[in-house]
Formats: sequence, structure tokens, C-alpha cells
Amino acid sequence: MDIAVIIPLYNGEEWIRETLDSVIEQSLPPSEIIVVDDGSTDASPSIVEGYTEVELIENKSGDGPAASRNLGCKRSSAEAVAFLDQDDLWHPDHLKYLSQSLRGSSEAPASFSGSDYIHGDEPPDYTPKTSGSELCDPWNTYPANLVGPPFLALIRRSALKSVDGWSPQYEGCSDFHLWLKLGLLGPLVSNGHVTAANRKHSSSHGADLRSSGQEVVNYYARRVGASEDVLARRRRAGLNVERYRPRLEVQKALLEYLKVLVGKEGRGLHAIARQLQTMTEDQPREVLLPVWRHFQWYVGPYAQEIGIHRYASKILDLVDCWPSSGSPFREILFDWALSHTPASDMIKRYPFTPSCWRRVSKRGYRKLRRRL
Repeated sequence: MDIAVIIPLYNGEEWIRETLDSVIEQSLPPSEIIVVDDGSTDASPSIVEGYTEVELIENKSGDGPAASRNLGCKRSSAEAVAFLDQDDLWHPDHLKYLSQSLRGSSEAPASFSGSDYIHGDEPPDYTPKTSGSELCDPWNTYPANLVGPPFLALIRRSALKSVDGWSPQYEGCSDFHLWLKLGLLGPLVSNGHVTAANRKHSSSHGADLRSSGQEVVNYYARRVGASEDVLARRRRAGLNVERYRPRLEVQKALLEYLKVLVGKEGRGLHAIARQLQTMTEDQPREVLLPVWRHFQWYVGPYAQEIGIHRYASKILDLVDCWPSSGSPFREILFDWALSHTPASDMIKRYPFTPSCWRRVSKRGYRKLRRRL
């Protein structure tokens, strides 16, 4: 199986050399390595030009990684395509394991590996998490991202072309969008190996997309838009959508709440709480928890900016508007917010709620044990 590797580049001089070295050192060498520069102003294009095995092209539109990946695909001709970000790494056997899985699962449009997360210059831990390949339907975890970032996957060119490639209008969540589009063609295959490392740092693209309250709103709105678009594609394919529609509506309601959180124009808390109550009352806790945790990831930088205690208080403001105390989603929000609320504030807000006093007692007991 011949493989093309596509790498979007934007001001990546700090990491691009190490990233390219991890591609050059693959035990299954790719037939094409294409770096697509998206308007870098640092020395990173010059670093890339020093690699004779690599073709450097320019994305003159300058409209982000997803568009750069599409441009690289058009420039390449290999049977399968793998993607790597400018600051991430691959184990030497990454492409070998992915290609083995893809060859062994003829019905799968793509294969993917597991990943480790590293900070700065720390070395990756490539410990396998499972043994053997298994087929996975990305729709099973909708609207959560089953696969992960782009650098984990090897995709058949024919499948990528049939779903119109990456969607630049959903920048930051075009990977989630693509996995679900590919999932309409058939199950993906996980190879069980951890052969990729995702580098976390303050100047990463994901951090930039959440750098302010308005950016967070725009980013989460794109995620909701991607969820809505791919659900429409599923409906057009003649597949059932009723299982997924309430989860989309939860995301829409959380987007309205996010606008309130960051001080932008939005609906009232009572209306949002009613919508969340209606959309979640028939959903099991194991479905609702990932939706909430994913929302928390988006809001994380904003919560840190205003202070986690203040953020928790805002969550409780929404909880207090809930029409029914027995709602499973309300309980998820309530439990999370109370766990991040100081005991004095908790008692002041809910002086006659037994669960609050039990929490205060447990906190006091834990502090006493630590002192002893």
C-alpha cells in the first residue's frame, strides 16, 4: 500500500524538524511527503526545504489546516493518505501498523491508532492499549470524537474523495466531522497500538481557537454546525437519525448557555434550562456525561480566566432555573458545580439541602485525615 503524508505548516519552526524526522524514520516509508505552508512568517519553510524527501507547496488562500490538507491531497496520488500536524510525532512503526489494519479490513474506509500526550520536549510513551484490531463505528459515541486528532488516521483516497475531504468551514473540529462522514461508508478499524504523540503547548492551534470568550463561542458554534451537517448527511443516506437528534439539541442549548456565560447576547436561563430538560430527560447518564465533558473542554480556558469558583457559580445559576429536580443532566451539572464550589458559598446558596451538608462534612473529614 503506497501512502502519502500531508503536513499543514504555519510558523512551526520550533517543532517541524522533529516532526519530519519521525516521518522519514518510518519502517514503512511513505511514497510522498507533502508539507503545505499556510503563510508562515518564521523560518519553518526554510527548514522544510532542507529535506530532499519532502515537497513543500503553498496554500495561498491561507485559510487554515483543513484547507491545507485538502490541497495536499490534490497534489498527491497515493492509494492512502495520512495526516500529521507540524508539532506532533509518530512512532517508527506507525504507518506499518495502520496499513496492516487497513489491508486486513477491506470494508473499512480508514484505520487509526491510539495516542500519547506530551508536553514540550518530554518523550512519548508508546505503550499499546489493546491487542489486535477491531472495527469501530464513530457514530456510537456521537457527538464525541471517537477517533481523535487527524494524525492518528490512515484513510483510503477513494473514501476521502467520496465524502468531499476535509471541511474548512468547521475549522478545529473538521476531524470529528470527517470521521462521522467516513462512518457513513462503513466502520473504521482501530489497530490497538499507541504510535502517535500529540504535543501540548500554549501556542498550539487548538489553544488559539479558545483564546477568548468570543473565540470559544465561535469554536463551539462550529462544532454544533458540524454535528448538524453530518446528521443531515446521515438522514440523506437513508439512515436512522432519531437516536442522535436529542444529542444535537443538547449541544444547541449549551451553545445558547455559552453565549450567556461569556456575556454575549443569548436566551434567558429559564428557557435554556427548559430546553435542556426536554432534550435530556430520555437520555441515559452515560450518553450525557461525554457531552458535558466535551463542553467543559471548550469552556476550560474561559473558566480558568474568570476563576473556577465563579464559573461553578454560573453553572449553579442555570441549575437553579431547572424545571425538574429529577433531571439526569441537571444532576450532572449540579454535582460538577458543587464539587468546585467553596463550602461557605455552598451553604450560603443551599442552607437547607442535605446533599450540600454531606459534601461539606466529607470535605472536612478529608482535610482532617490529611492533617493527621
